[in-house]
Amino acid sequence: MSLYGALDKTKHFAEFNEPLDSAEGVLSPDVRKTRALDNLMGVNGAVALEDGVSGAVNYLGNGMYEAILDFDDFVVGTSGDDANLAFGKKILTLPEGEYVMLGGALAGTMFGDISVKSDTPEVGVGTTQATGAQATLGAVAATAEDVIGPFVAASVNNGVVAGFNAASGPKAVSAGSGGQALYLNVADGWADVDAAGDVSFTGTIVLRFRKA
Repeated sequence: MSLYGALDKTKHFAEFNEPLDSAEGVLSPDVRKTRALDNLMGVNGAVALEDGVSGAVNYLGNGMYEAILDFDDFVVGTSGDDANLAFGKKILTLPEGEYVMLGGALAGTMFGDISVKSDTPEVGVGTTQATGAQATLGAVAATAEDVIGPFVAASVNNGVVAGFNAASGPKAVSAGSGGQALYLNVADGWADVDAAGDVSFTGTIVLRFRKA
């Protein structure tokens, strides 16, 4: 059976060719069509952002989405104490479905509440959370940096970190009933640090993906 059963499809979709008065103002035909398609895809609004992450997921058409995420002193984890350490924190969860992650960008600064701030950690977004006594995300697992990255921060003294896409290229993701979490990950040697402390990110992450 077709999506609209016995309805006249041409007549049904013709209604989207007219502007619509709404509580948020007049919606153009293009906006109405994009929102209708997004509702059918069922992704926008279903992507769950974690606490401390603000922003929106926008439908671009043709199954494409763009997540624009903002972070303000977002604590990713606790540094190593004069030792290698990788860590990460969940930033969003994609709902159940099949996706192709098409890269994106990260731009911001890293700050460490630690005695030595000259460290230059690797930063990336991956489908698994970075953990363990590792100085690089690649040493943790390829999946710790398979969405975007790895990028090297200039320091953890409000040091700049920025980059585009993932070294591994596009990533196919199959999200089961619980969805697929994405993590902001960090790894470094944390040399000469006297005591472990919070490491935070301030900036913007943009992720593009297509739902199959």
